[in-house]
Amino acid sequence: MQTFKVLNLPLLALIEVWRCLNPIELFKISRCSKRCFKTVILSGTRKFELKLDIPSYAVSINNKWTFIVEDHDFMSINAMRGNMISGINGLPTFIGPPETIRFFSKNQYNDLLAVFFTLTDLFKCPTYSVIACRDTPNDTAMKYICSRQKTIANLEITTKTDKDLDVVLKNLKVTEHLYVGTDELPLNCRPPCQISCKSVKMYYSFHITVDDILNMKECVEIQIHGSSLTDQDIEVLFQHWNSGGFPKLEYLYISGKKLTEDMKNGYLRTLWRSSGWSASKRVLGNVRSVRNAVRLENEDGIVGMFRFENAYLRCPSSIRFLV
Repeated sequence: MQTFKVLNLPLLALIEVWRCLNPIELFKISRCSKRCFKTVILSGTRKFELKLDIPSYAVSINNKWTFIVEDHDFMSINAMRGNMISGINGLPTFIGPPETIRFFSKNQYNDLLAVFFTLTDLFKCPTYSVIACRDTPNDTAMKYICSRQKTIANLEITTKTDKDLDVVLKNLKVTEHLYVGTDELPLNCRPPCQISCKSVKMYYSFHITVDDILNMKECVEIQIHGSSLTDQDIEVLFQHWNSGGFPKLEYLYISGKKLTEDMKNGYLRTLWRSSGWSASKRVLGNVRSVRNAVRLENEDGIVGMFRFENAYLRCPSSIRFLV
């Protein structure tokens, strides 16, 4: 079989060859030599969208190509699903199906970090999205990301302390979607910066105040679950919306034990209907709806649909608002 020395091609020709390859193929090429590793970036990999999913022990590129670290004990089951190649850290590595590379590890988290560090070094692309959870340590990954970039599109994180949350949000500006879930933050915990991403979803958010929400003026969607907000806080929020605040808001959801049907909302005589208007629309790619709602119009003529829901079983009282 004849060999072709692709690295001897003129630079422009080499760039065109590399651009024809997908991330899995580029990774395979990079394992051939240090020179191959260094030239992969010529294919335009800086534009790749890299997602780190810590709970799934996976890194994906452009939501299609996946590098996943699996338990070593499952290697014999998966070995028949692809061809073995030279891996990272000497890990047994298989390709197959075409969009997936599997690494088999006895220490999934540490080897996930090794895969993540290798791919970011290879492709030189920023991390577009991170999913982290409290069941796996994420300090190392988050500190590494913070050292390489100042913004991130999507961040889903659960932390054990307010210090962990402060470190991340002070060093990373989230632009698209922020998800925060923790039940261990102190009541005096405050978001370390103004949240200006398009979508915010917070669970166990008893530490969130009405002022924190008023500062979310750039948000399209706000969801605050398990808050300590009161009827008076909700009234303040809607007074702000009525006077032209929250100009980009399309969907608002707030739940909390202190919310009651005694709250006042502008000129509304009732907070819900037993039957009547219902509304739904797609907000940032997800369908949001409000059933049996009452119509609310602000001073700028913008119409929204509002509904209060009493507590039910383990679900606290809540309000939904769709603009």
